[in-house]
Amino acid sequence: MDETEPYLAVERPAKAGDMEGIARPGMGMRGRAGGGTPESAPVVAAHFRAVLPAWFAHVGHRRTDPPAFDRLGEIAVPTAPALGELDRPEVVRRNEEMAARIPGCRLARRPARPTGRLVT
Repeated sequence: MDETEPYLAVERPAKAGDMEGIARPGMGMRGRAGGGTPESAPVVAAHFRAVLPAWFAHVGHRRTDPPAFDRLGEIAVPTAPALGELDRPEVVRRNEEMAARIPGCRLARRPARPTGRLVT
């Protein structure tokens, strides 16, 4: 999955420490179920902004682990990942591919809930 474009969209504001400049494109990429903008989903936007400091803390410290995608067939426990239907198309596609590789996996599809509220 190519994640280059989303990171390029936030690179300039990230380097400038511009949290709002990251929140707006981030909401567009990751917050579609809430409406996609800080104005349409202020609660989602607040949660999104709250996690940004952790994102800055781990950037540059990531480890490269061995690829796991080709080993999904080794999972031997009941597995039911949840998929939000309004996620980015490449995320939906990849989750469908992962579920197909896990023996007995049941992909739990969650319908869109554009309420602006986080559902727990």
